[in-house]
Amino acid sequence: MCSHLLSRLRGRFQFRTKVLFLLVFLAAIPCWWVAHEVHEGSRQAQVKTHLTEMGAYVSHYAVPYTSDPLAHMATMLGAQHDANLADSPRNDWVHRVFGEEFRRPIRLVHHRGPGFTDDELEMLSDFEHLTDLHVIGADVTDDGVRSIRHMKELKVMDLRATKITDNGLNEICKL
Repeated sequence: MCSHLLSRLRGRFQFRTKVLFLLVFLAAIPCWWVAHEVHEGSRQAQVKTHLTEMGAYVSHYAVPYTSDPLAHMATMLGAQHDANLADSPRNDWVHRVFGEEFRRPIRLVHHRGPGFTDDELEMLSDFEHLTDLHVIGADVTDDGVRSIRHMKELKVMDLRATKITDNGLNEICKL
């Protein structure tokens, strides 16, 4: 009786090689995606830590743009309070399992004063969801601007008192 039962079960769980390959492939796609997002999140966390250690304000939340620069800055500085309210408790388990930076792109960077260089702009060049970039009085040159010229979502850029020339402004115009 046991052998008869085992042969019936064995027949039900046999797969053709093509079907098995397809099942493994379909299971691998979401695993690869999660691994990629976790890797991007950890890389983003390193950049965020580096920027905050040098005094920059980095946020995952975009600030609504206003044409008045002072009103925009006031909105930007108050955005952290609103951002804390916007976090959904439904997604807490995701961030506990995969890390705080999982699927939360950096959208805003603000730094005032020297120390922010072309190297930091190069670090930001991979963050395609960055919408606000404020580097005031920084050591940024035309080479640094070239590294961020592909950022199509960048809506607000404040580069006052930097070392950018007319050539760098031409690169910014290509955004």
